[in-house]
Amino acid sequence: MNNQSLFRHQAWTINASLVCALLLHACAAQVRDPADDATDPHVSEALATSKAITGTINSAGTSWVSHKMAMTGPTDVEATLSWTNTSADLNLYVYVDGVLKGYSNKSARPETVKLTGLVGKELSFGIKARSGGISSYSLAIKLTTPDPAPPPATSTTLTGSIDSGGTSWRSHKMTMTGPTDVNATLSWTNASADLNLYVYVDGVLKGYSNKSARPEVVKLSGLVGKELSFGIKARTGGVSAYSLAVVLSAPAAEPPPPPPPATCATDPFPGRPSAGKVLWGAAVSGNGDPTNRHEIPGGHPLSVRRTFFAWDKRATSMVTMARNDLTAGRIPWVSTKTPSWADMAAGKHDAEIDQMLLALDALPGPVWLTIHHEPEGGNGTPNPDDPAGPAGHLAMNKRVRQRMTALKTHNISLAVILMSWTWDSRSGRDPNQWYEDGVYDILGIDHYRDSTGTLLTSVWNGIRVWADDRCIPIAVGEWGVRGTDAAAAGYMKEWYEAAAGSATDGKGAPVLGLSAFDSSLNSPSGSWELVGEQLTMFHKLLGDPRTARIGAL
Repeated sequence: MNNQSLFRHQAWTINASLVCALLLHACAAQVRDPADDATDPHVSEALATSKAITGTINSAGTSWVSHKMAMTGPTDVEATLSWTNTSADLNLYVYVDGVLKGYSNKSARPETVKLTGLVGKELSFGIKARSGGISSYSLAIKLTTPDPAPPPATSTTLTGSIDSGGTSWRSHKMTMTGPTDVNATLSWTNASADLNLYVYVDGVLKGYSNKSARPEVVKLSGLVGKELSFGIKARTGGVSAYSLAVVLSAPAAEPPPPPPPATCATDPFPGRPSAGKVLWGAAVSGNGDPTNRHEIPGGHPLSVRRTFFAWDKRATSMVTMARNDLTAGRIPWVSTKTPSWADMAAGKHDAEIDQMLLALDALPGPVWLTIHHEPEGGNGTPNPDDPAGPAGHLAMNKRVRQRMTALKTHNISLAVILMSWTWDSRSGRDPNQWYEDGVYDILGIDHYRDSTGTLLTSVWNGIRVWADDRCIPIAVGEWGVRGTDAAAAGYMKEWYEAAAGSATDGKGAPVLGLSAFDSSLNSPSGSWELVGEQLTMFHKLLGDPRTARIGAL
């Protein structure tokens, strides 16, 4: 993280103009314009159980048409859009009271959207002609009433006494009559006691809570079997009365299917994980060894590791570090800062570039390479490392790509790394100045949250849409969120879950990897080292089956 890092740890309240800009960008002219309603001949059509609507649309003229229906209660929707012109590309969007609920934006017929349990006053079906000129279309709509709600939850409170020095285990059993969600909370009176809670189905442990403080809570969903059993263990503290509150409920209905994934090609490049997998790793302070800090306690190697090098180390210690990472089962994500960007772009350092590329390409596995990460500078000023600015940085990386092509490298992926602050309107920057199609394999982002809170901010969401428009996947070279408690750990897990689901959530470009900045270096606002509950969660996620392994990407 460079000395300009202070400027990316910005306040995260987005002003109204930025929200509007991001929303317009995300919908890319697909958001309904109120003016459309004034001229759309179908806006007042009545509700029907099944309906077929036809019309004509023109990507070069009236490229947006909407059809509205009233809602009289919770509604399941199945909508299928077909068209006659095989050269046309039409997309389908479904809104409830003006809020987008689902869409289909494939490049082939038909487009289908299925949604369940929609609630509101008005359904609207938007059709967007993206390309191909004039086409007739047919929109088949089927509306049905959702299945009845599940029976209400049942609540039970169980009480008793337990003694760590005597009868230190108690169990309570219940019969199951079908799939069951469980919410169990164990409290006790003796503040010196330490009690733990375990939940079994037919004798098989399904979940537990073993903190050292009251209460212990276990929440499980979709349990199937004949018998529930709640085990209470007194670890220390002698005798204590306890209270176990149990809420049993039928599982909720299946959520609506997610929107379809983006239609960008998923061409492989070195080190790209498969959909649903996440490269989970870190930069450890000062290029430190992650073995004792993370991999031994986590039981698995990092799947990606960020390290940083000066230009004179590009073919020596940088290559050695990358080799060591591959041997340890990690994808090395290395970066180096170069001589003058203009001189690099002009070919004055081609021999040095080739030396670096050939050395990295000879390694026995994939390497992600970044040439001068975070090149933007700070607070609207040019990067003090080079006055050439965005055009100079881009030209330098284009030269590196040209050398990769000339040398026919096969193990190297080129990744730009920019600050997420660059996508915030308050930065005064234009991310388009730093990017050009065909130069990079990966859009790297460094993304921080100065407070304890979600990393899934509106700025982050906008970055995913921006990258999706350019069909480039994202990986995070550095990230950090403040806090050491369970809340901070929860935001880390949310961050991981979002990346794991990003290939199919329909919210933008897939997020391939997340590398935490586990360091205090160059951090004027405070260390980003993982401690407390965050460190524990980081190690837990190393063992998650969705964490990519270098031998099975």
